Amino acid sequence: LVATAVMQIFIGSLSDRFGRRPVLLACLVLATAATLMVIYAPTVEIFLLGRVFQATAIGGLVIGRATIRDTVRLDEAASRMGYVTMAMALGPMVAPVVGGYLAEIYGWQATFWIVFAMGLVAIALAWSDMGETNASMGGRLLAQFRAYPLLVTSRRFWGYSLAAGLVSGAFFALIGGAPYLAAEFYDLPPSHYGYYFAFVAVGYMLGSFLSGRFASRFGANRMMMTGSLITLGGMFASLALNLADIIHPLTLFGPMFVVGIGNGITLPSANASIVSIRP
Repeated sequence: LVATAVMQIFIGSLSDRFGRRPVLLACLVLATAATLMVIYAPTVEIFLLGRVFQATAIGGLVIGRATIRDTVRLDEAASRMGYVTMAMALGPMVAPVVGGYLAEIYGWQATFWIVFAMGLVAIALAWSDMGETNASMGGRLLAQFRAYPLLVTSRRFWGYSLAAGLVSGAFFALIGGAPYLAAEFYDLPPSHYGYYFAFVAVGYMLGSFLSGRFASRFGANRMMMTGSLITLGGMFASLALNLADIIHPLTLFGPMFVVGIGNGITLPSANASIVSIRP
């Protein structure tokens, strides 16, 4: 996660300088090669190093958003990002179920062989179908970083960034803690955990669909406020159920369905707004 966060800073600037297409292809090739490093790692240290290099796959997310913003206006970008995040929600919905069964039957490496195969598909798709959308690339890379104070001193940039960060923080807290809770507290096998996690992904997909449908009509700010309030409601529901000592996997994953809806509504508009401050 740290590597993912740091790499986004450099990947964005590199794609501004050298273009979206070549940087995306380089990220996908490196991430796919790193997957082989993970599969054949002789030690846990090499395994974790491979996982760090796998984080270059975040180039797909960064450059995908930038490509949308290259080609359409803000409200239309928020709408399109809603549909993109709806498709992205398929990953967390399907992966825990498939990965759980693969791990139980074939061992942990099976999951990474699936990741490797999907990396090859992504490379082929980007190579054959993605054109260059950055019409203003060029200039020195150092000049890109010198422009960062323009963002850091922008109140709108911080507002949109905090909205995205705090709302998605609730989602990532679940991703980080739920596997442990499922195994140690609720005594769920990995495959069953995947079914419960699908609640969250379906909520995220539903919220993203609503964002794609209504963002261009109601505007980014209104969508962000609505999504943030829905996320807050889901968190309060989870807290209330636990304080009432109602203990069941659904007391964790049920309210997180609502949090997923809130994330799906908030994040497309927040992300489109962030990259629109200084396009």
